[in-house]
Parts: sequence; structure tokens; C-alpha cells
Amino acid sequence: MRMASTTRMIDIAVNLTDGMFKGLYNGKQYHAGDIPAVLSRAWSAGVDRIIVTGGSLEESREALAIAQTDERLFCTVGVHPTRCKEFDDSGDPEKHFQELLTLAKEGFAKGKVVAIGECGLDYDRLHFCPSNIQRKTNEWRDMLKNQRALRYATDYSIEQNALWDPRKLSK
Repeated sequence: MRMASTTRMIDIAVNLTDGMFKGLYNGKQYHAGDIPAVLSRAWSAGVDRIIVTGGSLEESREALAIAQTDERLFCTVGVHPTRCKEFDDSGDPEKHFQELLTLAKEGFAKGKVVAIGECGLDYDRLHFCPSNIQRKTNEWRDMLKNQRALRYATDYSIEQNALWDPRKLSK
């Protein structure tokens, strides 16, 4: 007989918005979505809380929706550094920022948004988003995490990869 785990764990960066949890791999459906099974295994293994990561505006919306399905689930709202082109791609970066802010405030009011992020810079994967765009849109992410309604209530999920490598700073 298996004993219940006495260790309480919080998984702080779960990417349940990734298509693989819906059975999608490289755009092709391979199996039915399995988020409930994944969560069941996590709970059985002693995970006490899970924070679902929002890596874009759309994923942040999805992360909040997932978090609302269980009292043990929480989420982040933000744009990962490698996806920060979405501000410009939206056609209206200010509106895009306001949508993120509204979503963060809504989720915070519901007790589900516990962090803003991921924020920061990621120079390990410049093929997704060049450093100059990351630096430019990092200001938007900084504004999001410094909003008065969120400042003292949430933490930050910070991504800082390969910043020490001066060869990557010039790209």
C-alpha cells in the first residue's frame, strides 16, 4: 500500500497551456487532452498547489481559465521575453498592454493571479525575438508588474537567460 506524501510541494511554472496537454504535437492531434489526468498525477504525487504560466496574452487568458477550475490552481499573467513581438504584432501595443493589465487585475481580484511574468530578457533564444525588441517591450512588462493594484499582491516570474554573454547583446 502506498503511503500519502507528507511533503507539500508547489509547482511554480507549469505550462498547461501548451498544446501537448491538448494532445497536439507539431500541429497534429495525437490524443485527447489530458490536463485532468496530469493534474490527478500531480495531486497524487504530493503537489499541493500549481501555478500555470501564461506566456502570451492568449495563454494568460487560458491560464486564468484553467486556474479557475480548481482551488489548488493559480496562474501568472504576462508575456515571455521570446514572445514579446506580440505587442507590435497586435497593431496597437498600448491596447495590448491594457488587455494584459485588465486580465491581471481580474485574475487578482478572483484570487487566481499570483505573479506577473514571465518578465525579463531571454538571450538564449534570440531566434524567437531579437534582443532589441525584448529590451523595448521589457518596458511594457515592467509597467505591468509595477501597477499599483498589483504591486504588493503579486510576485514576478523572471526570465534572465544568457545575459552575461556580450556577443548576444549586439544582436
